[in-house]
Formats: sequence, structure tokens, C-alpha cells
Amino acid sequence: VGDDNGRRALVVEEGSSGEERNGVFGALDAAIRAAKSGDVVLIRHEGDLKAEPVTLSKLSMANLTIRPARRWRPVLKLAEAGEADAALFKLHDGRLRLEGLEVRLEAGAGSQAVACLLGDGECVMSGCVIT
Repeated sequence: VGDDNGRRALVVEEGSSGEERNGVFGALDAAIRAAKSGDVVLIRHEGDLKAEPVTLSKLSMANLTIRPARRWRPVLKLAEAGEADAALFKLHDGRLRLEGLEVRLEAGAGSQAVACLLGDGECVMSGCVIT
């Protein structure tokens, strides 16, 4: 699947099979692991979507965009994390762009963050709501 700019689009649909099928993934972390630099991850989900923490590195994806698919409104929530200080995305020397997403962080024993930037990591948020 591609978008109007010629980039490859990977789709996340919670509840679809655990394996990738024609560019559709059952979990956000699986789609991100399969992504390459310049790809767009589209989320087809309404409401709360638990997401496992994921690490992105410059070697595998220097430039990745994550946004809702048209007419969908996902609310990303960090799945149970084993770390005291957890981040939804850990970014090593790459660029992550989040567009039109809502992210809900939970108060708890440790702290939670949308992104942890290491090295020359960059996270750009456009039209996002973080609560």
C-alpha cells in the first residue's frame, strides 16, 4: 500500500491476525518493526489502543511517520512496561513524526513519556493531544 507521495504505508488494525498480511498488522510495534525509512504507519482504530514500547534506530528507519487512517481516532496508551521510567517510543539518531494522534499517559509508580530521544533523535508532533 502506498500514499499520494509515493511512500509505503503500513496499516495497524487491532484484532487482525498477529502476522502481517498485505501490509496490515495487528499491533503498532509489529508495523514499526517492519517499517523502513520514509514509510508511513496508519492506524485504523477507534478509542484506546494499548501499544508496547518500541525502539527505533537510524540503521533501520531514519524517517518514520505515524498517524491515524482517515476517519479514525486512536488514543495510544502505553501497555504495561517493566521499566520505572517508560517511553512509548525510544528514538536513536532518527526522526519520528506523529500526526493527529492522541496519547494518554497514566500516572503510576514511575514516569511515562511519549518519546525518549537518544543521540541525534528528533520527534515532531503535529496536531497531537497529549494527556
